[in-house]
Amino acid sequence: MNFLKFFKILLTSVFFTIFSFVANADKEIKIGVIFDYTGPLAGGGSDLQALGVKIVIDHFNKQGGVEGYKINAVYADAQSKPEVAINEATRLVEQEKVDMLLGFYSSAQCVPVSAKLNAMKKFMWITTCISPAVLKDRNLKYVFRPQVHGGKFGEYSVDFLNGTSKEKLGIDPKKLKVAIIHEDGPYGSGVAGGNEAQAKKYGMNIVLKEGYSATAPDLSSLVTKLKRKRPDVILHTGYNPDITLFLRQAKEQGLKFKALIGHGAGYGVADKLFDAIGSDANFIYNVDPVSIWLLNPSSIAKGLPEVTKMIGDEYMKAKPDTKTKSAHVGMGASNSYVFFSDVLPRAIKKYGGIDTESLRKAALDTNIPAGGTLLGYGVKFPKEGASNMMGQNQMASPVVMQYIDRKIKISWPKNLQTADPVLPLPKSSPYAKWILECKRRKTMLTVKNLTKVFGGFTAVSSVDFSVEKGEILGLIGPNGSGKSTIFNMLSGVHFPTTGSINFNNQELSGLYPHVICNMGIGRTFQIPRPFKRLSILENAALAGYFGNNQQISKSKAWSNAEEALDLVGLSDISYDSIATLGAAGLKKLELAKALATKPNLLLADESLGGLDHSEMDQAAQMLKNIRDELDITIIWVEHIMGVLMKVVDRVMVLDSGKKIAEGSPIEITKNKQVIEVYLGSDAEEISEAAKGKG
Repeated sequence: MNFLKFFKILLTSVFFTIFSFVANADKEIKIGVIFDYTGPLAGGGSDLQALGVKIVIDHFNKQGGVEGYKINAVYADAQSKPEVAINEATRLVEQEKVDMLLGFYSSAQCVPVSAKLNAMKKFMWITTCISPAVLKDRNLKYVFRPQVHGGKFGEYSVDFLNGTSKEKLGIDPKKLKVAIIHEDGPYGSGVAGGNEAQAKKYGMNIVLKEGYSATAPDLSSLVTKLKRKRPDVILHTGYNPDITLFLRQAKEQGLKFKALIGHGAGYGVADKLFDAIGSDANFIYNVDPVSIWLLNPSSIAKGLPEVTKMIGDEYMKAKPDTKTKSAHVGMGASNSYVFFSDVLPRAIKKYGGIDTESLRKAALDTNIPAGGTLLGYGVKFPKEGASNMMGQNQMASPVVMQYIDRKIKISWPKNLQTADPVLPLPKSSPYAKWILECKRRKTMLTVKNLTKVFGGFTAVSSVDFSVEKGEILGLIGPNGSGKSTIFNMLSGVHFPTTGSINFNNQELSGLYPHVICNMGIGRTFQIPRPFKRLSILENAALAGYFGNNQQISKSKAWSNAEEALDLVGLSDISYDSIATLGAAGLKKLELAKALATKPNLLLADESLGGLDHSEMDQAAQMLKNIRDELDITIIWVEHIMGVLMKVVDRVMVLDSGKKIAEGSPIEITKNKQVIEVYLGSDAEEISEAAKGKG
């Protein structure tokens, strides 16, 4: 009897063991995984995100699944098209009967797909799709995004500029000229919105904000607009094809800037960026979640460094030709790892299964502290009704990284910094807006014993001076001191009585004005005398054509004129009549005519005469920009001392045809002889203006 009882118990135990094994063997969570495996978004990072997700899914399946559930991943290709993404999502739910959807790269896809899945009461776990528009004010109950959203990308790049502009660029953030350009889908628009809001918060000067189609075949008109606006920094959001097109055309058209900051997507795939534009990608910034391979292992939770290594090993097995591990693989891996290690186990154990409600409740319970993910940040979603961005991870944040010789360096925040940011772009970059340094200058012009006698009157007497390449030399003195006479001798209007004028190792004494102009010396005149029957552009083109001794084509002269007018701010009215120009406009045209001759040395004669205070400051800054951006050396004759002293590097003072002083602006304003013969009672005020130049 006891034996029979024991046998029955044993048989029952075996039966239930077998039943349990069979039942567990059938348990699975069927997940639809959608990325772009073809089309332009594939190469822009989507295929790399997909790889990170697959590595993690395979990892959990090798370990036996999650709480006894095998992960059955059904992969689908969105083909870089929102309509395909919607169709594939619908197919996976209705035909493949998946329990949930995971993945997605493009915000343009996520916006419509998330609405559809939420209406179908299907759980959606987004690994990228960073646009705020995906979740903001949409009250999506079943959609969750552990990734940082694009608005934060936009804010963070501007935070970086605000924290570094003064130190690195020598520019007060409120004076920083910023251009915001972006692909015009939800992704680009969302990041650009963050850029704009944060730039306005800091009082930065937004000179341009413009979107464009990510599939645009030509971005040259955008490049032209940027050239006109001359930003210090460009903030750009786009995918791989469009940013490659932009950077190539920017180089071709000679667009210059001090820094370029990209925001994920196309800027986040280092190998593709370097393959497309080579070393030109050096020193470009990218705002993204930190690459998991850059984090200090001690900054993340125990066990995660080993997972990071596993992902890296599998990554290199799948793509052995990889030179720089893409942050995108790490993003896909980290965000999916959070789901499989935290959300899914809780849904099964605490809420009883893998249905939509269980998954939703489990996600809302997620509370991973900082350092608890492969990306370093924590994960916590707002409770229902507590935020206008339901389903958004509130603890996610990006970093600012910089590409240096194919290596990725963390530039911001400072506590994670792995290298000091290179700012502005070094001269080696084809995009660099280079600021000249005095120590690197070489002598361009040497004047010795320059004398001019008219009859029995000596207008200039034995004047010696030199001008360094890239310098702005201020030439000042009272009326009749000899300033204009020196300009006339330098430009060939008058021949010196005695003395030497050596320009780039060539003697100019005795040469006629047109010859000197052809050699690279341009000049403006106190009183503008344009051709009144010609348009603004025609005046500049004519000067450029004959100023180059007709060595250039008419089309090139026209192009040079357009560039010159762009530099002085007249490009928008270039086809207008001369009659439309006021005093400031005529001064600008006079400058543009000189610039159209492509000079190496510019003689600027009384550029501020007839202007109001605001126009004077603009004109002075314009001369400084011309020096900094075009590498043009300038000698500036001017009577408005307070403005001149803020801009020039050195000052030479004339009186009665003789040089009486030479030195820095501050030295000149303290010179007793200069005060006596010229500055007078204004000396103290002018000295204050000169303090910025030392």
